[in-house]
Amino acid sequence: KVEKRTAALNQKNKDIASMMANMHQGLFTITPGGLIHKEYAAYLETIFETDRIADRNFSDLLFANTMAGSDAVDQNITAVDAIVGEDEMMFDFNSHCLLTEMSIKFDDDREKILEMAWDPIINDADEVDKLMVTVRDVTALKALEAEAEGQKRELEIIGEILAVDARKFSDFLETSKAFISGCRSIIESTPSKDMDVVAELFRNMHTVKGNARTYGLNNVTNIVHEVESTYDALRKEEDKVWDPEALLAELNEAEVIVDRYGFMFNEKLGRGGDAAAGQNVVVDAKRVSGWLDKIKSIAASAMDDNVKDVVAEAYQMIVRLGAKPLSDVLSDVVALASSLADQLGKAKPNVVIDDANIFIEESGQNILNNIFMHVFRNAMDHGIESIEERQAKGKPEQGSITLDTEVGDNAAVLSVRDDGRGIAVSKIYEMAIEKGLYSADDARPEAKEIANLIFSSGFSTAEEVTDVSGRGVGMDAVKGFLEEQGGSIEIILDDGNDTDDFRAFTTKIVLPSKFYIEALDFAQSA
Repeated sequence: KVEKRTAALNQKNKDIASMMANMHQGLFTITPGGLIHKEYAAYLETIFETDRIADRNFSDLLFANTMAGSDAVDQNITAVDAIVGEDEMMFDFNSHCLLTEMSIKFDDDREKILEMAWDPIINDADEVDKLMVTVRDVTALKALEAEAEGQKRELEIIGEILAVDARKFSDFLETSKAFISGCRSIIESTPSKDMDVVAELFRNMHTVKGNARTYGLNNVTNIVHEVESTYDALRKEEDKVWDPEALLAELNEAEVIVDRYGFMFNEKLGRGGDAAAGQNVVVDAKRVSGWLDKIKSIAASAMDDNVKDVVAEAYQMIVRLGAKPLSDVLSDVVALASSLADQLGKAKPNVVIDDANIFIEESGQNILNNIFMHVFRNAMDHGIESIEERQAKGKPEQGSITLDTEVGDNAAVLSVRDDGRGIAVSKIYEMAIEKGLYSADDARPEAKEIANLIFSSGFSTAEEVTDVSGRGVGMDAVKGFLEEQGGSIEIILDDGNDTDDFRAFTTKIVLPSKFYIEALDFAQSA
């Protein structure tokens, strides 16, 4: 029986030795004093590229070439000392200090990523006799995971790009790069904190993020949001330091993601040609103006219906060489309003646009998109109520936004209204007092003056800051865009009392004539 049991034991030892020699992961045990037991998995030598393992201190083996921080390493060593030879519960108390993943670097700069599992070996006295450590080289696996994640991200980006019209996406890339480049120039030329500069930086990034969200470009939205948050902190926190180097580094991340989308659009998908093919024919502006003047003079003369139809068609074709109807220009913004309604749990709005048959020049299309992106978002976020609130007020579940256009001699007036609760005059007044713009001891200004404070930097009547609310700088951005181009914007209140909490209103936008062409009324000309 002794011989049989001895033979069986020898066979078990051989089997264990064979397993230890052939298993493709590292395995060793730590004995009291922190030394590695002489029996260990041979693959450990392959992982750490050394045969000096037995009776070596575990920390010398594991952490000699580690890239983990010194604090993490010290905690790990201390935890092992507190576990081995002590009561089993000490493992439960200290196991959170044991590293489960780290990288090591060899003299030739090669790196390996290792995963480690720690398991206590308990004796009859419920003490940790040894600590078993399993080590896996997951370098190749992590590389495959990173590659798979990169491919997944790439497919997501491709899907987002394909969902956008090639011409519109090309415009997005162009305007985003211009805003980012503008931010870089501002940061490089500003030696110290300047609140006007910060406000401009914020407006630029706020617009890029809004445009990215409009087209569903999630990766751009997320990264630009972080840049925008830094600018937000600069304008709100007095002790936030102006650090040009850090600001430029963060801005570079936004540029990298936009460039990545551009690379996918132009190189991977080859859609740059689609955008070019969709562009209007470039014709000298003076020549186009001359053609239109000639057609107008022809239209002023008597024409039969057949001639009138031909002249009308010619006029429309020439106009469309570089312009689009206002309603077409704002089609993406209308889609954005519906998307925001879903995010806010509100019914999709009924949007009605009377564009007075004007055609927006190519130079004004991005400007109008930027302006109305903010105006429509504010209508959805601050104005139009929730379904429940509208029902309680006897309103239809679906809110409405209307845009009426009136063309003058040198400008077009675009009037925007919604059927929501109105502008929160009292809340704006309270905020103005908090910000020191008004004194509570002075007489309350007229409601019109208070309402137009929404165009001041940082004003928002949202109850909380959300990704939709835009941090209250949207209308400030609108005013900046328009005034830079010679236009204007103001709030026109409906009749009411100056002390009313809410007032119905119209947003009046004056668009300079350089941005549009007025279609000719051929029926009237005839």
